[in-house]
Amino acid sequence: MKDPSSIVSIRIPQKYKEKLIEKAEQENLTINTIVGKMIQDQMDWKEYAESIGFVLVTKALLKLLIEDANENKLLKLAQENKSAIKNVIKYVHGEVNLDTFLHTLNLWLSNNHLAHRCTVKNNVLQYVIHHEMGKKWSKYLYHLNNLILIDIGYKIMDEGIEDDTLSFEIHR
Repeated sequence: MKDPSSIVSIRIPQKYKEKLIEKAEQENLTINTIVGKMIQDQMDWKEYAESIGFVLVTKALLKLLIEDANENKLLKLAQENKSAIKNVIKYVHGEVNLDTFLHTLNLWLSNNHLAHRCTVKNNVLQYVIHHEMGKKWSKYLYHLNNLILIDIGYKIMDEGIEDDTLSFEIHR
């Protein structure tokens, strides 16, 4: 069920209006859809991201930082970051469960411009995350997400760990 919407009038500088029109034409969307998505991103993610410790870094830097890590180091990094991510979920949603984890995962992927797809068939969620940061990043993401899922009574199944893509299933 969709949240009811409201009409709001705002004033913006002309240059931003022109940019919105251009973006709407390029993406074949309405200005309303674009502005609504911007507001949603701000309220659901960006409002919290900085205050809870997220920083903006390039893919190239992350890839460089992680490329020399062995399997044990990747697991240790995931274990250390697991608590921080669970704290983020609890801070934003009030509790950590499968739905709040998935919501946060999708927001994080979207706001970090990581191409991803989630399909649902027979209570099985199938994720594909394309990141262009190498196999070590795929392994790190696998460990991090699996550790969080284990804590809430689930686990990753049928994982595919490749150079630039991580795929996995979660059975509800």
